[in-house]
Amino acid sequence: MRKIKEEIQFQQNDCGPCCLSMILNYYDYQITVPELSSQLSKKNGWSMLDLKTVAAKYYLQSNVFKITDLKGFDKLQCPLVLFWESSHFVVLESISENIVIVDPSIGHVKLNRNEFNQKFSGFAMSFVKNEHFQKRKLSKLRYVKEFNKAEVWSLNFSKKYLLLLLIYNMLLFLAPVVISLFISDLQKSKAYNLIWLALLLFVVAIVVFLLEREKASAVLKLERDSTYKIYQKIMFQKDSTLSKYHSGDILTRIFSNSEICRFISIDLPNIVSSVILFTTVSLYLVYRIGHLSIFLIFFVLSIGILNGIFVKPLIGLSKKEGYKLSDFRSVSNDGITSHGYLFNSGAIKNYLNKFLNSLSSYIQFSDEKNKFEALATTAQQASNLFFSMLISLLGLSLVILFPKSSGNVSLLMSSGMILVTPVMSVVSSIVNFAVSYPSFIRLVELINSLEHVSDEQIMENGEIEISNLSFKYPEMKYNIFHNFTVKISQGEQVIITGASGTGKTTLINLILGLEEEYEGEVIVGGVNTKLSNLDLRKDVCYISQPSKLFKGTLKENLELYLDSYHYDELVKLSDKIGLSELMNDISNFENILLLEDGRNFSLGQRQRLTLLRAFLGKYKLVIFDEPTSNLDFSHAKQIFSLIEKIDATKIIITHDKQFLDSSQTIIDLGGQNGYKIMQN
Repeated sequence: MRKIKEEIQFQQNDCGPCCLSMILNYYDYQITVPELSSQLSKKNGWSMLDLKTVAAKYYLQSNVFKITDLKGFDKLQCPLVLFWESSHFVVLESISENIVIVDPSIGHVKLNRNEFNQKFSGFAMSFVKNEHFQKRKLSKLRYVKEFNKAEVWSLNFSKKYLLLLLIYNMLLFLAPVVISLFISDLQKSKAYNLIWLALLLFVVAIVVFLLEREKASAVLKLERDSTYKIYQKIMFQKDSTLSKYHSGDILTRIFSNSEICRFISIDLPNIVSSVILFTTVSLYLVYRIGHLSIFLIFFVLSIGILNGIFVKPLIGLSKKEGYKLSDFRSVSNDGITSHGYLFNSGAIKNYLNKFLNSLSSYIQFSDEKNKFEALATTAQQASNLFFSMLISLLGLSLVILFPKSSGNVSLLMSSGMILVTPVMSVVSSIVNFAVSYPSFIRLVELINSLEHVSDEQIMENGEIEISNLSFKYPEMKYNIFHNFTVKISQGEQVIITGASGTGKTTLINLILGLEEEYEGEVIVGGVNTKLSNLDLRKDVCYISQPSKLFKGTLKENLELYLDSYHYDELVKLSDKIGLSELMNDISNFENILLLEDGRNFSLGQRQRLTLLRAFLGKYKLVIFDEPTSNLDFSHAKQIFSLIEKIDATKIIITHDKQFLDSSQTIIDLGGQNGYKIMQN
């Protein structure tokens, strides 16, 4: 049986697509994990039924077997997909005295029977090709297409950078020629002039200095431009698109852009220029010296090719390190953002154990990659040293044998040293490629999985018309809404109420166009939200629960949502909603400092601070999610009074009786039992 080609996970919930990709690749149907994942988008990962459904699309017939002991595998043919540790899928490659599995999170693992029995969860899936199955081979250029599709990185280098690179390579080419002429002149005249040689060295030093500065500048420029484009693409996505990625995973991929930019800006031009230099010097040597130079060229190329054996293993190790780093950052991010909850619930020690396990796993794979990278670097340095010694011995021997041809001998020796420079430079760049390649694939997968953002449409008014709306989440069996119909007039105040889980927030997301996979029609201010995006900053104000406060001043927070506002109006509003105590300690209320999430204020104060933008802006539609949940009766009454005065269509999710009694329309959601619309 052939060895299974490893596919390492991109994220925690795609072990199913990874395993199916390994099975299909085993049967010579080449396919990528992102392509498979797009067949069935599920936030919670695939089930065995999902594996069976998607496998059938590629003409693989699958069956699931309940296995109670290892003898149950005797009738099955590997490779198989196994249910592992009750939460994961792996591929079974072979079973004998030792059992070999391929875990999408760590690669090939050899287990004894005892270890296998502890982790195997009792279900195995077999695969058989049917008569319609056809092999497929992916183009080697597919990642170039993915690179272009991403539209993030530019290959437009400055003319100054390219000119310096050209001059540097010309100087490298001229160096052996100048040295050979120098030695020939020395032999003939017994007198020599060091000025020209010193001048050459000085020029080389200046060019190298300027070139290194341009390289650094090129990296930083590309990193700045591309990182902004990546972040921009991510930030314009709807939450439903991004929710399948953990924030720690997204940050890991964004941060990897630094090494990608370094490869594009430095290593890529280096490879091209090194190939040109090697070719030019080789042709010149063949012209000047003849057959002996061909042997030298072949020998130098052989050294480079031998060093290339480290590339493929480095790619595999870098993939594993990348996944483990992503998992570690996700765990770290969760711990920081949930610190208060973990501390108050006494779970800090247990979470630290989880943190340590994730950190240790990352360090283990990072250490393995670093050791192999060190081995590759050692091999390069040893090759350079070996070649230097060999070329020196060869040159000395030739001088003894052919004393009258010392000029050509020096040309051969110095050219040999020059030849090995671009070859080893290419090897070094390819090793850098091997290290950064998995990061590039992970980042491109994220970018190209993002949806195209349609243009924003201006709302005509605040009228909302929902017709025959039916919607359910992919993981749910029943619809949250079924043939839901309602019309909300311009300026109307509508209450949405209902028990937890009946779809109140989901309905808001549907109105705002944040969920698109539904049947029926949602028209907001004349805009069909399935076809176009609303201008969620200018036309709509949505105060969610909990709402977000960012680190900075109150003014900086308000300017995220408002183009302008009057300071006097801000002060009056703050006084009306009970924030006057915050104004006593600062001369300019706008400059009051907020910590992350407004942690330096009480829950009630935070809620009132987030409500300010609803009263300061001019909107067509204003939506509140439990606007009085953290307020006492007095403050709630003040907020209620201000909301009623807003000149816009108002939708309020609440159970507060004072809202229920005074609103024109009440939508009472009842989950599977339907809904009721009541008019006051």
